[in-house]
Amino acid sequence: MRILPLSTLLLARRNRTICAGDRPVGGSREAFHTCGQTTEDVTCGSAIGSNPVLEICVGTVILIVVIFVHGVGIRAISWKFSKSWMHVTSTRGHWRLNLVLAVTIAALAILHFAETLIWSVPLYARSIIPSMRDSYYFVLESYTTLGEGNVTLPDRWRLLGPIIGMSGLFTFGWTGSVLVNIMTDVGRFDMLRAKRAHSDDGPQ
Repeated sequence: MRILPLSTLLLARRNRTICAGDRPVGGSREAFHTCGQTTEDVTCGSAIGSNPVLEICVGTVILIVVIFVHGVGIRAISWKFSKSWMHVTSTRGHWRLNLVLAVTIAALAILHFAETLIWSVPLYARSIIPSMRDSYYFVLESYTTLGEGNVTLPDRWRLLGPIIGMSGLFTFGWTGSVLVNIMTDVGRFDMLRAKRAHSDDGPQ
């Protein structure tokens, strides 16, 4: 066994890398798993090593799946909105228009939650993060680029974090463009209804 300098051991003890939730969460002192059995394992997974090609390949495959799911979901939601929008007229109450908007926004939110679940299930299934709750929490942090760092990946899988962040930026941007189109239609409809109401009132 290679003996490390005392300063290195003290620094590692003070600022040790946390492996998938090794830091106490919610006041618990229980560590989910250890980062090795010898003093050579100063960073999590250092004894096992890392394979960046494997990390990128796995992350890219899941990224493609997430984007595909988002595309299918966005198309279905947009089609449903357009179909419902055709039945919205100026004679109908405001609540119908608001209901269509509420259902559309709720569907978009559910779509994003489903996509984060696609990321978190493999992390939990492969024991990269041993708790499903912590796995989903980490994915939500990375997907929304919050990055608090309460739960982290092992060193040999740390490239997955930025890839999850990339998927979040891409899908949120896509969702934002759909919302812009929807609100543009709503704005035009409200403008048309206001003009009709003004013409019905006649000149003052």
